[in-house]
Amino acid sequence: MEGEPGCMTPATGVLAAPPDARLDEDQLHLLSLLDRHGVQHVVLGAAPAAVCVVPAPYARNLDRAAAAVRELGAELPVDPLRSPEPHVFRLTTGRGELQLANAAPDGRRYGELLLDTVPREVRPGLTVEVSVPEAGAPARAD
Repeated sequence: MEGEPGCMTPATGVLAAPPDARLDEDQLHLLSLLDRHGVQHVVLGAAPAAVCVVPAPYARNLDRAAAAVRELGAELPVDPLRSPEPHVFRLTTGRGELQLANAAPDGRRYGELLLDTVPREVRPGLTVEVSVPEAGAPARAD
């Protein structure tokens, strides 16, 4: 069911935000968790108490993403993240919502997103690649 924690849904509701959006401590915690597990990803956006990323789709990276999600007390179904259809996994945690999508709302996948990212140091020692929405892309697609 859409909107329930830990479920896969169509990727039309993923977050998008400008690369200079401020992150709160909970969002930083979620990004640090992915970094600690070595998950390669692009940050699509952030909103209060939520962060959305597109992980690199290769098997070892998705295994690392699954390990990070297990640390948060959930299971990540990686097969839908490999699907040609856009999907997003929403996990509500005590530190906010983590969304893992296999595509941006405009359909771009990890490799395409990397072409339009800017590195951003979100805290000392933690730099993430942040997607820059294409001109005319909606700030948030619902």
